Amino acid sequence: MEYIQSLSHIRFVLIKGSAIADRRELNMVNSIYGDLNNETACSFFDDGKIKSCKFEEENIIKTPVGKLIPKYQLSETRTRDKDSVEFYSNGLMKSIYLENVTNIITPIGIIGCEFITFYESGSIHRIFPTFGKVSGTWTEEEEIKLAPIIKIDCGAVSIYNKLSCICFYEKGTIKSITLYTGEKTMVKVNGGEIEARFGIAFYENGSIKSIEPATPTLVNTAIGMVIAFNNDPVGIHGDTNSLEFDESGEVITVTTIQSGIEIIDKYGEILHIAAQRKPSLLDIDVLQMFPIKISIESNGIEITDSNNQKKVFENNKFKFSTFYNMLYIPEACGGNCSSCKGCN
Repeated sequence: MEYIQSLSHIRFVLIKGSAIADRRELNMVNSIYGDLNNETACSFFDDGKIKSCKFEEENIIKTPVGKLIPKYQLSETRTRDKDSVEFYSNGLMKSIYLENVTNIITPIGIIGCEFITFYESGSIHRIFPTFGKVSGTWTEEEEIKLAPIIKIDCGAVSIYNKLSCICFYEKGTIKSITLYTGEKTMVKVNGGEIEARFGIAFYENGSIKSIEPATPTLVNTAIGMVIAFNNDPVGIHGDTNSLEFDESGEVITVTTIQSGIEIIDKYGEILHIAAQRKPSLLDIDVLQMFPIKISIESNGIEITDSNNQKKVFENNKFKFSTFYNMLYIPEACGGNCSSCKGCN
């Protein structure tokens, strides 16, 4: 009896010149983490190295962040249809979907995770404390109930919240934090505090890069005071948010529905750009405020209007100021933006 390993690393038993697939040997692939057994639905790189697979039985994989058991049991309620493990072409792990929430060693301490992604160097990229599939049989509220409260001190923000994801730079500092729906936290920036929801992003030196304001918030910019608030944020992850800062804490991008921009050219002509109320993309019978985004650069500003059209204005050709967007505030507005639904 002789074993021959093919390009796909699947072994076959040769008996009397005929190939007979042995069940145990057939369901085995080699990796730099050792043999992976009882896999299914594998994919391979062109050179035969394992790219991804699912498992039907338990595998214990020794990794730099501890012993991990990839997902092998299916649950109809919250298990995602996702590979148990994925690899880079260099053989290092790209991601692992864990059978159970497992405590792992991260750059900020030991945290329980259900899904982990890695950089090609092997450093942790993202960790997901819970990783359930939200569907008609498993709601976001049920998933949030499973999420633990995680405590993190980032200097500018002290986290004590339920988090859906923590992202790291390759060298180990925090790149972004994504909060679950309904979670809010205070962030220190530019000499003040802003309540954030959904996401907070950081520069590699630890300073705040962007946040998603939880309520309409007055911020100071190079062109005047602007009420920062995005009434329809994506909220997928905390890497990119509507209120952005440079490393010194100055506002460089702000999204608003309540502030407008007045632009005056050298001939004295005036242009006003502000958020507009238009039929909702989901229901044309419902009117919705579509915000504007203002990007402030050293030589001028770029405004993305409510129709998603970009307009660029240079400092040496125009003067800028801000105004309160009264035109699109409901007549019944009582001034309490935190409880009003008219702008949302």
